[in-house]
Amino acid sequence: MLTLRLQIFQWAKHSSKIIALWVFSACTMANDPRLGVLWPEDVQRQQAVKAAGQGLDEPLSQPPVAISEPKLTTVIAEAPSELEKTVSETLEPITLEEQIQQQVVQSALSQFGYDIFAVTPTTFAPVEGIPVPPDYIIGPGDTFVLQIYGPSDVEYRLVVTREGRLLIPEIGDIQVAGLSFEEAKLTLQQTISKMRIGVKTVITLADLHTIQILMVGDVSRPGMYTVSGLSSLLNTLITTGGIKRTGSLRDIQVRRHNQVIARMDIYNVLLKGVDDDNIYLRQGDVIFVPPIGPTISVAGEVHRPAIYELKTEQTVADIIALTGGLLPTAD
Repeated sequence: MLTLRLQIFQWAKHSSKIIALWVFSACTMANDPRLGVLWPEDVQRQQAVKAAGQGLDEPLSQPPVAISEPKLTTVIAEAPSELEKTVSETLEPITLEEQIQQQVVQSALSQFGYDIFAVTPTTFAPVEGIPVPPDYIIGPGDTFVLQIYGPSDVEYRLVVTREGRLLIPEIGDIQVAGLSFEEAKLTLQQTISKMRIGVKTVITLADLHTIQILMVGDVSRPGMYTVSGLSSLLNTLITTGGIKRTGSLRDIQVRRHNQVIARMDIYNVLLKGVDDDNIYLRQGDVIFVPPIGPTISVAGEVHRPAIYELKTEQTVADIIALTGGLLPTAD
């Protein structure tokens, strides 16, 4: 009987612990808004503990690094022209004496001057960041910056309208299209000085207008191009692909309103550094490259063995001058 009472007491005592534990857990869950659900950081912590014990740690994956490479210019390797092939065949040795002379005479000659077009830019960027020359012709789209200093300093940023006029607040509209940059500055300063006595005016050009020109004849890529209003003839030839080896380098023509207004000889630029005929282009200009003229091949003991296009050269001395003269080893 005593043993039975002891067992009932132990069972009641053990049951009270279970009931108390259940009541405590229920109260805890009631106060916890998760209702027994673990927070994400608790789940990650448990997973990390399990993984650490199994040696499953792995380094964090690194995002791929993008390496940007600069754009390179495209070098165009042209095949020998028919003229160059003909000259090479002519220079091939026939007799034993000619084979001996072959040691000092070039077996292949290239046409002079066309290497200037061998490297073509990957982008046709406008001309920016260079001073505007005084003879630059103003056109619709040019942006003027006017700084007027006086009792009250003001600055205007004005764009030339399609009609070629500049609309200045409190002064009026002034016709500037067709004038050179120097003439436009003088006209604006005189007009502003009449309207506002005692002020000083500073005039600059910010953005330049664009023009459309036409490339025809023996050019690599004929067609219509939109270029900066500050583009010159030679700059436009280079950036648009240049002249084919069947085209002339000595009579490049610029036609405006159906009249030839300029002729350029690239030999003057390459041999003398003279670019007097390298004019600035205007809206609607046509660049025409005629077929190549008479040629002569010069090989042997000269500074620049090549195939030259003739223009006014008539004597041997004139032709030797094209090559840069004779070498000291020449007989």
